[in-house]
Amino acid sequence: MDVGIDMDYVRDWILDLIEESKLEEHEFSFCKICAYGSRTNGKANKNSDWDILLEYKGTAREDDIFNVLHEQECRINGGRLDVNPIKADQIVNRHAGKPVRVIQYAL
Repeated sequence: MDVGIDMDYVRDWILDLIEESKLEEHEFSFCKICAYGSRTNGKANKNSDWDILLEYKGTAREDDIFNVLHEQECRINGGRLDVNPIKADQIVNRHAGKPVRVIQYAL
């Protein structure tokens, strides 16, 4: 499904920032990215950001990955890219019972 942004570009931007951060493979291993939020459910306005869920495996803390990804602002089609990293083993626990429309994009 087309969400209005080039998800290959988003993936590459994320991976470039991770590479620049010098994280090692045991700390961060990319799984997939997913778009969600107002841009995917038709409720976006001109100020809406692009919500991206980044699923990864590794020993790096989610806060540390978040900080790496938010050191530089990325804007796409008028909206700021907001990447939210979550460890793969935590996704089911955090979203259990919550209706979330996710447009999945795998590498």
